[in-house]
Amino acid sequence: MKTKIKRGELYDLYEGLNRVRQSGAKFCYVIAKNKKKLESEIRVMEKAKEPNDDYEKFLVAAEDIRKKHAKKDRRGKPMMIPKIGQDGQQRFFYDIPDAENAEGPFLKEVSALEKKHAALINEQEEKEKEYAEKFLLEDTDIELHKIHLDEIPEGISQEEMDAIYPIIFEDEEEESK
Repeated sequence: MKTKIKRGELYDLYEGLNRVRQSGAKFCYVIAKNKKKLESEIRVMEKAKEPNDDYEKFLVAAEDIRKKHAKKDRRGKPMMIPKIGQDGQQRFFYDIPDAENAEGPFLKEVSALEKKHAALINEQEEKEKEYAEKFLLEDTDIELHKIHLDEIPEGISQEEMDAIYPIIFEDEEEESK
């Protein structure tokens, strides 16, 4: 049965289905079928925002600059340091001395690379902006497998119920819509 849902909500539905921890053959089958369908749809969506080959080459060149300017360990490999991002997640970054110095060799080299590829960078930023502000907000008619309310396991938590809400129907009339 087709379900009208915004593309961005497909990510939430997929994550919600992954958190469901119930049993029952029919119930688990419906969850599995929907996850498979959503995985396929999400792969297509991810393709829409992938950078082109030229932008990938730019990213490799920027990575090479970071590696070149990073402190090296005894074996000559670039050293990494942990930092907490704005989202609160820990990530590792190259340990680049004087990385904040606008007159330093690292930022000069990065700035030159960015200036050389300014049009390419702007094109990718526009692509990502359009993806976030338009594409993800568009409705999509996706064929989701539904399950009747009566077939949902008794021990389901509220969080799990919220996660599967888009695939539940209550009566014959709703199923045929």
